[in-house]
Amino acid sequence: MTPALTAVCPDHPQSPSVATCSRCGRFVCAVCLRSDSPPLCPACAPRVADPLGVLAAPFSFGNMVGYGVRLLAPVWGKALVLSVLFSIPGGWISYLSAPSDDESLTQVGRSIQRSNIYDALVGNIGEVAVILLCIGVAEGRRLSLGQALRESLSRYGRLFGARFRSGVWILLFTLLFLVPGIWKAVLLAFVVPAAVRIEAMDPLKLSTLLVTPRWWAVFGRVSAVMALFLLPAVLFVGVFDFLVGFLDPPRLPVEMVEDWATRVAEYLVSACLLSGFYGLCADGKVSLEPMAWRTGQRGPMV
Repeated sequence: MTPALTAVCPDHPQSPSVATCSRCGRFVCAVCLRSDSPPLCPACAPRVADPLGVLAAPFSFGNMVGYGVRLLAPVWGKALVLSVLFSIPGGWISYLSAPSDDESLTQVGRSIQRSNIYDALVGNIGEVAVILLCIGVAEGRRLSLGQALRESLSRYGRLFGARFRSGVWILLFTLLFLVPGIWKAVLLAFVVPAAVRIEAMDPLKLSTLLVTPRWWAVFGRVSAVMALFLLPAVLFVGVFDFLVGFLDPPRLPVEMVEDWATRVAEYLVSACLLSGFYGLCADGKVSLEPMAWRTGQRGPMV
């Protein structure tokens, strides 16, 4: 009678296989099994968890922009949907609070404040959803648009608290004179990706810890990223506003288009800041535990 054949692990021939790697088909024993949903071998697990190599890439301007664009590219359609979704009420608020030509600078300031309040309370949900979509691309867990929004809403309190505290600190340091405010703003540049990605540590402390040894490098590279994406958006809004002035169209759709253009640029900056956050974590040897998703999704999607 022919004995039954049992698959064994190639690295541990004495151990029977408990699964087959879902990526390469290799037999793996209990010691080598890195993930059981789906099953992954030691060689494939890091490739699935970091398919683009962004988690191991060092912090640099080229990596911030290059990986930022690569993280956003696969989910660009979803990001555009989010930008339209949140620019509609944003445009309405700008339209309803827009000052007339004879109104004072104080009233103009109040109009800007209303838009900022909307972004702080509501608009940031879309921004965080985009960051979560990019994290999914970076770490092999693609999210649907609905999942990204649910994930964003589930983190609303933590993100709002982190941003509020960050804003208060920056304001307080700015009141001491402008330079301390800039210094503090750079230290807290990565508060949002830190709050989204790592829940075991205070995001303000983590951002400060990552930035402090490389303040000047972070200042230069973050400033360059913002100039690269936000200045064209400002230019577009200015030119667009000038051109539509000759046509005198209804102001509401104009406000929505301008809000949308600014929001798209902000999403690009957010993706670049996320890749920069990964780079600072890699350089600082900060361990990134598996993402604590709340959508019920299990394991990397290969």
